Amino acid sequence: MPSKTAYITGGASGIGLAIANKLHSRGYNIALPDFNISAAQTAVDKLKSSSGSQQCIALETDVRSWQSQVAAFQRAIDAFGRIDVVIVNAGIGERAFVVNDGGKGTGFVEPDMSVLEVDLQGFMYTVSLAVQQMRRQDVGEDGFRGKSKLLARGSLSALADKSQSLAPRPSAASIVYRVSFFSRAKID
Repeated sequence: MPSKTAYITGGASGIGLAIANKLHSRGYNIALPDFNISAAQTAVDKLKSSSGSQQCIALETDVRSWQSQVAAFQRAIDAFGRIDVVIVNAGIGERAFVVNDGGKGTGFVEPDMSVLEVDLQGFMYTVSLAVQQMRRQDVGEDGFRGKSKLLARGSLSALADKSQSLAPRPSAASIVYRVSFFSRAKID
């Protein structure tokens, strides 16, 4: 049985790395696109040292950039032939949107849009890539073209939840938005 491939943004640490470890232990090839390429390579080296014949690659990616995401996604496809699971995990925590100088400033300061750029724009870029790829790749042995579990600041427990929803779900430090895509072959 050929290995399946998981593409996990923000997979160099934390929740993303825990997911990568779990999927790798289940026989998946792993692609880890991350802003911190050094941490991603360290994670990949650890995955490779564990048992199994699966392949793993680290991909330097800035999720805020469409071009960077396309390049990383294409490298993963070139390396593994297909993407079976996409987990959108890259994200950053809350930042001060507008600088509070107590009204003493004399000029205007550009607001910090990094949370939106990473947590929303980056999320949507990865969703777009996953949907487009899964629409065009052949159906796998399980009858699916691929599966995406997209988490914005999510938790591992959300992976076990079988419900499919666009509704926000509270978590300890943030709101979790989950979107699931399953693309089956057309059944006549």
